[in-house]
Amino acid sequence: MMHGHFNAKCDHAEFYIAVCVNGALLLMFEDSATWSQVMKAGSIRYIPGCIAYCIVNKCGEDRVLLARCPSDSGHYCTPISDVGFGRRIMMRDEASCQA
Repeated sequence: MMHGHFNAKCDHAEFYIAVCVNGALLLMFEDSATWSQVMKAGSIRYIPGCIAYCIVNKCGEDRVLLARCPSDSGHYCTPISDVGFGRRIMMRDEASCQA
C-alpha cells in the first residue's frame, strides 16, 4: 500500500499521465490542507515539489501511470507516516472518487 510522500527536494516537481487508473490524486500542503483531483485514463497532473501526494486507485483495478520527475527528487515520508493525509478517499459509486 502506498501512503504518499513529499519530495525530499522541494524544488522538484512531477508530472503524471494516467494510462489505466480509476481513482483520485490526493494532494496535501505541509499544513495538512488536503484536496483531491479525479484520475482516469488520459488525465495529466502536475504536482509542485512542496506538495505531498498519493495516487489512490479503485480496489482490485490496475494502476498504470507514466511519471516524469527529476531522478534525484527523493522521498520524504516522515510527515505522512506520522500523521497521514488530512483526508481519506471513499468511492461512493462506480463513477466518482471524493475526498
